[in-house]
Amino acid sequence: MLCLTTVLTANYDVRLIILSIAIAIIGSCIALDIAEQISLAQRSSRLWWVTGSALTLGITIWVMHFIGILSYRLPIKVEYDYTIVLISVVVAIVGSAIAFFIISSQREVGYVRLLVGSFFVGSAIICMHYTAMLALKLSAEQVHNLKLITLSAVVPIAGSFAALWLTFRPVEKKIISLELRKIYTALLMGGAICGTHYIAMSGVNFKVKNVSALLDVATDNTILIIAISIATLIILTL
Repeated sequence: MLCLTTVLTANYDVRLIILSIAIAIIGSCIALDIAEQISLAQRSSRLWWVTGSALTLGITIWVMHFIGILSYRLPIKVEYDYTIVLISVVVAIVGSAIAFFIISSQREVGYVRLLVGSFFVGSAIICMHYTAMLALKLSAEQVHNLKLITLSAVVPIAGSFAALWLTFRPVEKKIISLELRKIYTALLMGGAICGTHYIAMSGVNFKVKNVSALLDVATDNTILIIAISIATLIILTL
């Protein structure tokens, strides 16, 4: 059998990239709008607001990343380990829940709580991404660029901190109007989610050693994309 090492050339579906960015921004806007109610709610109802914001942000992170991965078209057959896919959803939701729980534990949100909260949100984003990458079942080896992995880990923490700072710091809220603040927070958090994914994807190469893998037909994931998008719209609407 002929063996060689070939770096695969991938193509992006621009339509799916736009869809993934739109979902990240819209979902972030909704999640942070819900999270903002945490500090205003009675203690007995805070857990419900934390749960709602964590579910919304966690699902937004997951959907953005999977649509982003599906937009990355490799010339070989790609399948998914759905057990790991489910784990990646849980990782995103749990990380978001921890962050919002820490931030909401006191009405006065200081910089230390914001830093810790942004660390957990950023960790949820980056851990979700690399867990999702483990779910890929294909005849190729993933080779990652360490510098871009590091950058992809810094971006979500920095973006999350800026978004949470604008959302929870009452003094800073008065600097800009409510409408602009919501736009900025959505763009910052959405940018953190998207930035992590696309920086990380630019730092990975897929190498095949067996030429027979190149003969596999690339997978058509249209049905999966439609299902994920519809489910996301339903959840965000709720």
